[in-house]
Amino acid sequence: MNAARKLNDPDCKVPPDWWCISFDETVHWNIAEEDKPYIEKMMGVYFYDRSEYTYCCEVTPSYWLRHLGNVAYCRWDTPDEVRERIYDKYEIGGYDDSCYMHVRVVEAIPAERKVRYGLVDGWADEKDRGEEQVREYWQGNPAF
Repeated sequence: MNAARKLNDPDCKVPPDWWCISFDETVHWNIAEEDKPYIEKMMGVYFYDRSEYTYCCEVTPSYWLRHLGNVAYCRWDTPDEVRERIYDKYEIGGYDDSCYMHVRVVEAIPAERKVRYGLVDGWADEKDRGEEQVREYWQGNPAF
């Protein structure tokens, strides 16, 4: 954590270190009865800057996880027309489920559920820190 910076700390010039992460969020979904036989799990996909953290009125630092989207994992024998319906219904759409999560919780997540984008050198905007570049990359090249 020595190389990390606090959110909104203008004096720290640590380059952004972007990561993508996924969580099984199936229990939070109200899946329609017609879709339950086909959907094995619903994954929420987020990305975060590992070099940036904040304190949410507590001693433990947290990462700001930016919501990228959702992925519905269907059974292998799901018909194509059902897959398309599930995709349209659960994966497409806009809601922002971005959230803070403790650094220790994120760091404890297994490596197979995290993908590193890497450092963004020479980012154009100090406020943005390459966030839009990373978002566009992962929306076009899904990590999970």
